[in-house]
Amino acid sequence: NNHDEWKELCHGYLAKCVSSIIGEEMVLYKEKLNFKPPGGSGFAPHLDSPSLRIAFGDSGPRTFVTVMLAIDNMTEQNGCLRVSKKNWSEENHVEVVEPEKDGNPDA
Repeated sequence: NNHDEWKELCHGYLAKCVSSIIGEEMVLYKEKLNFKPPGGSGFAPHLDSPSLRIAFGDSGPRTFVTVMLAIDNMTEQNGCLRVSKKNWSEENHVEVVEPEKDGNPDA
């Protein structure tokens, strides 16, 4: 939140765009900047919403939207995002690894 342009992008522009597309007000839960050095490993296949529901519990929101903004070109050579064509859902997904109690899920 110390960078005014980043704050405006995340809390302003992107929040308005996503809210307009979804048709309800969306708020930022988490912002994250991933630095991936050459040869670094990526993330295992996953769904964001089951992980977030575990973090929030039953009293948390039920609607989540993930937005990714690439700063560099994404190619197969430098590690692009891959989207599965299968119909993934909370019933049909890879297992969610729960973080340790009071642990950082991003560690």
